[in-house]
Amino acid sequence: MSDYNDDGLGPFALQGAILRAWNTTVMTVLDGYEGKRDKEFMAHATRFEDSDTMLFFGYIAQAIGQVIMQSKIVNALASNPESRQAKRQDIKRRADAVELFGLIKREYLSDVAVQFSLTEEGREVLEMYEAAYAAEVRKLKGDEDDKDAA
Repeated sequence: MSDYNDDGLGPFALQGAILRAWNTTVMTVLDGYEGKRDKEFMAHATRFEDSDTMLFFGYIAQAIGQVIMQSKIVNALASNPESRQAKRQDIKRRADAVELFGLIKREYLSDVAVQFSLTEEGREVLEMYEAAYAAEVRKLKGDEDDKDAA
């Protein structure tokens, strides 16, 4: 896997690149499923079934969802100085609960990812992701180069 700290880009730019790369990878795996009948989709999905690719993508989606939800809660807490103290504490408790749930999910995702990456389909998907991520970073660096030149 790429070392994300060596790209010379900020963490928020890289987070966007990571999400876009996963989206590209998932869409590549699904191979334009949209509009196909369920049987056709299942026939395509069974290609990855043995390695639990779809389960792996599901856990990634859940982990991303938890991060987004946590960010929204924290932003709501930070951006509303007029809310009452009890309400603010309640939101903070929810944010803590979401964070804990996200940590548990990420721990499980890590275990699934290791097992998944040892399979042939896993290596194929990870190669797709690496290519998509590299393309996203090149785009970001191109944007940075354009800004520097201007």
